[in-house]
Amino acid sequence: EGLGYKFPTCRLPLSLVYSFAFLTEIVHFLVGHVYNFQPLLTRTEVYKTGVTHYFSMEKARRELGYEPQQYSLNEVVEWFRSRGCGPKPRTYTIMHLVRDGGLFLLLIAVMVSWLLPAVTFSL
Repeated sequence: EGLGYKFPTCRLPLSLVYSFAFLTEIVHFLVGHVYNFQPLLTRTEVYKTGVTHYFSMEKARRELGYEPQQYSLNEVVEWFRSRGCGPKPRTYTIMHLVRDGGLFLLLIAVMVSWLLPAVTFSL
């Protein structure tokens, strides 16, 4: 929040997100050889974010002599802010509208051209 981002307020069940990740993997498997894309989510990513992780610095202290430095949260936020981190102002121009509208119409045209032969074939 110190960098200007809103704290997430929506919570999704892990099983729902895991199922969505599974569907994206299936779509990638079916369509990936024709149109290569990265799945939005994978089951591995969902699992890694849904599991509590524990870390210890003992090995780094023992073998490397590492000693962590203490920083306040405000110092860390200022460090990130000084390097340009935080939400960037967005401007939505008429070109964005034209592009998005064209992509939407293209998507509709592809869906209709795919659905009409499928419906005709089943009749």
